[in-house]
Amino acid sequence: MLKIIDPEFYQNLSEDQKKEFDNMDVNIPDLNDPEGSSEFNIKATKKESNSKTGFEIPAYVNGYADCKYDSFLGLTGAFYEAKQTATLIMPQMRTTVYLNYRLNSNYGWNDIGSAEETATLCTYLEASDIEGNPDNGDYQAVGCYYGVFPPGYAPPQSYFGSSTSPIMTLS
Repeated sequence: MLKIIDPEFYQNLSEDQKKEFDNMDVNIPDLNDPEGSSEFNIKATKKESNSKTGFEIPAYVNGYADCKYDSFLGLTGAFYEAKQTATLIMPQMRTTVYLNYRLNSNYGWNDIGSAEETATLCTYLEASDIEGNPDNGDYQAVGCYYGVFPPGYAPPQSYFGSSTSPIMTLS
């Protein structure tokens, strides 16, 4: 899936990461669901042991997409964002948000904007933008999340997920 969505990014992955992505199940959200699938969640664990027992250390990543009509610093428009938060420092994270627009439910979605952020050694990453003076119609944010867990965490070592905001209608 990543190979199709972002071939340039895929090309820069290690062979192990490519293999993991090629075998990964991906949930494609229903863009026509008015409530959206606003959250993405994933868990990985690391096995540890001490002199008495073995145990697992969990790590969680949560992603969230949102779209709302608002005013901020003199700008009025459709604010859209996607963010992900991890419970530990991640070696790499990437968050991308797309703003989709359609005139109404009789029409298909068009991608009219996007924002992207990439960071290393972080626990939080947000991508956001604004569509100023938006036309009447339906708007929806689609968040895409990628990251790499620290060494020893599995499954998965890397993850890719998505979520959608509820549909916002301007009239």
